[in-house]
Amino acid sequence: MNSESITQKIGEIVVNFVEVEFIISDISYQLGLTEDKMEFFANSRTGQKISDMKKKFRKSKIEKKEIYIELLHRLDQIRIKRNEIVHALVLENPDNTKEYKSFYYKNGQNQNIIHNISDKKIEDFIDLNNDILKFKKEFCTHFYNEKRRLKPRIEIIRNNQSL
Repeated sequence: MNSESITQKIGEIVVNFVEVEFIISDISYQLGLTEDKMEFFANSRTGQKISDMKKKFRKSKIEKKEIYIELLHRLDQIRIKRNEIVHALVLENPDNTKEYKSFYYKNGQNQNIIHNISDKKIEDFIDLNNDILKFKKEFCTHFYNEKRRLKPRIEIIRNNQSL
């Protein structure tokens, strides 16, 4: 596996996660939880916006809101794993051509820097991307395939149709 392949896998993770964010923004708007259809999508602090959206669902009278809250909890777990990959420096491991070294740093609670250096395999990237795709399908199934029979707006955009 070469660096071009790992870059492609990281890119797939980024693109698929962004699509999930777009779909959640669309669903939140259609359910009346946001006033603007891009409100969720436009906020770049993903952890905070997931937390805010869970609060909005809890306060709502939406049927099956517990399902959405649980899905958002799962998305937050996926987000943490995604951050550890997309915000890391990922390098080929010179000692093992089938492994990568991931250097992930973030600020801790007292502004101390947390160092997370780990070995990754291509399967780790593939598994994360599959988790994102599975989440996207499940989230869409609960919303778009129930009573509404609406198309996800991402499909409308892909087909160059107007929102």
